[in-house]
Formats: sequence, C-alpha cells, structure tokens
Amino acid sequence: MLTELVLTALQQALTLRQPAPGLIVYADCGSQYTSAVCIEKAQKLARKC
Repeated sequence: MLTELVLTALQQALTLRQPAPGLIVYADCGSQYTSAVCIEKAQKLARKC
C-alpha cells in the first residue's frame, strides 16, 4: 500500500465525516503509516479538525 493512498483515504474520511476536535487516528505499524511523510501530513490534516 502506498503512502499516498493512505493519505487520500484519511483526507476523504475527514472531509466526509467531519469529526469533532480531539480525533485520535489509529494505524498499525506498516511502513506506509510510519513514514515521515505520512506522519507529517496526517498531523497537518488532524490540526484542521
């Protein structure tokens, strides 16, 4: 699974579901989730919630 696919799915979920502040994102320890790019972008997306 590519990092970009993971980030696209996260973005779609945030857009569609519009979670409340304090969202906790859980991911397994696969390399696509723990890459520096994925962590950085996920943190930026989470700040918008």
